[in-house]
Amino acid sequence: MFEKFKKIRKCEKGFTLTEVMIGMMILTIAIVTATNLVVGLIRSNQNNVKTLQAYYFAVEGIEAVRNIRDTNWIHNKYWLGDESGNPWGSNFEVDGQYSIDFVNVSSIPAEKEIGNFSELNAYAPWEVSADGDEVNFVERDASGFNRTISFYEYECDERDCGDYVRVQSKVTWKDGARDREVVVEEIFTNWKGGAI
Repeated sequence: MFEKFKKIRKCEKGFTLTEVMIGMMILTIAIVTATNLVVGLIRSNQNNVKTLQAYYFAVEGIEAVRNIRDTNWIHNKYWLGDESGNPWGSNFEVDGQYSIDFVNVSSIPAEKEIGNFSELNAYAPWEVSADGDEVNFVERDASGFNRTISFYEYECDERDCGDYVRVQSKVTWKDGARDREVVVEEIFTNWKGGAI
């Protein structure tokens, strides 16, 4: 009977301490690598979300300029605005830099007929401020995004480009120690031909 027991003990195989240590080291390396990959993916996703938000704020700036231009046309004003009772607070000039922010307009009724330009003052959804040579950044909901709208002369070779401007909407923000920016540009024209 002891012989059977000795035979069984001789056939038992196990892991040595070295094999266990090597296995633990491989497992640890795999876990650390996977964790670093997940952390990197989360950071990359956060950067992509910030960039996408900045892009939307930049497009909002372009759409604000389009809305102001079209409203000026509707009310028989110069397409870039003028000094006579402008509800936006500033008219646009080539080589000018502006900040445009959305005003809380929750009190505006859904259907309100505005007869003349002066009535628009109470319902103007955009607030425009010019800062001359200084860039006036708009802080967006404490999110760290800043937006500047710039107007440039549109240069073309084939025809007179007097009624064309290049509008640039630039949004900047901090990503750690790095400064990041998104720029959207569009060409605006006085396609209506001025006041009726």
